Amino acid sequence: FFRFLKSMAVLLVLLSVALFEVIKALPAPCSTSLQRVVIVTFASSWTSGLCTLAQTIDYFGDGYTELFVLGSSLARSDACVAVNSSLSTVEWRPLFPHPDTLSKNRRALCKVVWMDAWVHGWQSTGISGDDLVIFADAFDVMLRGSVSGLRAALRRLELGTASQKVWFAGDDACWPFCCGNYRPAPGGSLRWNNSADVCAALTALSANRTAKSSIYNFLNSGLYAGRYKHLRQLFDFARLHRREADDQAIMSLILLENPAFAGVDYGAELFLTANVFRSAALMRRQGKRSARGVNETAPEICRSYSRASRCESPRLARTGTTPVFVHFNGYSKRKLLPACRRAFLRRARWNPNFTFWDVDKGRSVPLNAVCRPP
Repeated sequence: FFRFLKSMAVLLVLLSVALFEVIKALPAPCSTSLQRVVIVTFASSWTSGLCTLAQTIDYFGDGYTELFVLGSSLARSDACVAVNSSLSTVEWRPLFPHPDTLSKNRRALCKVVWMDAWVHGWQSTGISGDDLVIFADAFDVMLRGSVSGLRAALRRLELGTASQKVWFAGDDACWPFCCGNYRPAPGGSLRWNNSADVCAALTALSANRTAKSSIYNFLNSGLYAGRYKHLRQLFDFARLHRREADDQAIMSLILLENPAFAGVDYGAELFLTANVFRSAALMRRQGKRSARGVNETAPEICRSYSRASRCESPRLARTGTTPVFVHFNGYSKRKLLPACRRAFLRRARWNPNFTFWDVDKGRSVPLNAVCRPP
């Protein structure tokens, strides 16, 4: 009998140790004080890029972060302007055609049309005015660290400014004004004669605001953050530019006309626009100097996924910052995004229970209904 009791005691000790190890391995919330965070994107179809965005939100989201997806009701053949009447009383119709491509011209304003409708009340049940909302492009954005670092990064940005309510990612290109024959349309409180004037004004604005550590001069509309009520104000401004053909053009003009309301994360405190990570050879071919930018072939941001924890974003050596989001735009979408996706998937486990909110259809959808396990 005593031998039996002794064996049971040893077994209980072993089970206790094993249970302790299991509990230690469980992901714990990084901050019990973090409030709700909504990451919203636009996509009319699901791709591997959107699945990866969802997986990084699940992994780094601390249990406080939700993914809202706009655009599921848009068919591939539809132009955004064709469905304006069903979403909003405002007509978004470009005055001049987009010089990029016909496809770009037809769908460049999709993000703006759906976001404008959502922030003005369409399918927005359950959203509070004080909820922190981050818009992210659907197919080439990943988180690389804890969302609990969002508020700290926003506080650092706000310390250097007066009253900015909405923050955009930075960019090293004055798109779409820099390239092709893009023509700004009449609208807003200022008048622009040509694209060169817009780029010059954006450069002057960045020079007045940026610190020595800044790596960008311009705005990128693929990532921006603000409270829901402030995004409504942002799109009130956007409606004054509803004749523009490009979403980034609209947001750039808003920045110039309302510099006390909108700001740019010039130093990559919160958002990293990865196109600035380029090879020296490419930069030479483009005739650009490497002194100001972050130019390298080694994908530091991809290696950072092996160091990223749920509760801390690893610091980037070249920028000295700990951005939470990475936008793989331009060159980096082809050269860096696949490697970073592989690095993340080697670390993270597939969670079939993660769900996102389909805004158009007003329902919760499990990730495994639209994405295959990697």
